[in-house]
Amino acid sequence: MTKKIKRNIKKYIIITLVAVLYGAGTSLFLDPNDLVPGGLTGIAMILSRFLPVGTGTIFMIMNIPIIALAWYKFGWKFIISTLYAVGCVSVFTDVFAGMPAVTSEPLLAVFMGDILIAFAIATVSKCGATTGGADIIIKLLRLKYPHIKTGKLFMMFDISVITISGILFHNIDAALYAFIGIFVMSAVLDMVLYGQDE
Repeated sequence: MTKKIKRNIKKYIIITLVAVLYGAGTSLFLDPNDLVPGGLTGIAMILSRFLPVGTGTIFMIMNIPIIALAWYKFGWKFIISTLYAVGCVSVFTDVFAGMPAVTSEPLLAVFMGDILIAFAIATVSKCGATTGGADIIIKLLRLKYPHIKTGKLFMMFDISVITISGILFHNIDAALYAFIGIFVMSAVLDMVLYGQDE
């Protein structure tokens, strides 16, 4: 077995494992407590309240046009690993949705959920892929604005999604907790991607 094959096997194992963390963070901590993480996952979570489809499935469907754009910009190698990551995240999100929430305490839920998701996003990014959605949009923005760090771009994108969730769910408390999650996610993303000095 060549080094390249071993490297690819290791990459896909890592992507699979962190996709489990992403799905757990979404369905075991955030979704059952109406804590929207922002990004496409947050939009999918909002839509799942109005559609007879799970958050993971909606997330997969919404990613199709975005992945098509990424293929045009980044090529097949990037797309294959990203498609795999998106598929795993979607599957594990729906699998964990059938299980009870780990906690109903919103502060614990937002911290644990956003830490798991941010760690997964950053780890997949270091593997040369993304978990789809806002990750791809931010990767495109980073090409044009490389001086703006990934965590900060996620923060700007997420604020609008969380604001909408607070209005639609009629739950300002959940939205405020979710805003705390933005800062947690931003910090974890930058720490994993850029080092502990962040």
